[in-house]
Amino acid sequence: MKLFHELVEELESTKSSAEKKHILLNNNGRTLRIVLQHMFDKNIKLGIKKIPDWTPADDPEELSLSNFGLEAKKLYLLYENNVAKIGQHKTERIVVRMLESIHADDAKILEKLIMGKLKISGVTERLVRETFPDLLGATE
Repeated sequence: MKLFHELVEELESTKSSAEKKHILLNNNGRTLRIVLQHMFDKNIKLGIKKIPDWTPADDPEELSLSNFGLEAKKLYLLYENNVAKIGQHKTERIVVRMLESIHADDAKILEKLIMGKLKISGVTERLVRETFPDLLGATE
């Protein structure tokens, strides 16, 4: 099974939109859908403004405590309303645990996703809407 950063690298190294669409469809699963929703759905608002200091894991690939998919499923904990309930300090501890428990390259992607700065070359909202019409909310 490929690590999430490997999927991102594959998408970024592919030039054609048709091939990117093919890669997205072949990797269609919960993790990819969570990432695409957090990249493009304007209704999702995360309540964390800054990533706290964390130490990248030095585990060999596929031997980390957790994986990108398991940690991506926890992103709901970082939604504005949940951060307001559990508090900023506890939220920061959750973020550190998420990042430190997965492969360092995947953690860098997750960090960008949390900060709303994840960009995958050629993967646009339009491509995502064409590939997965039911994934994102209505356009404004």
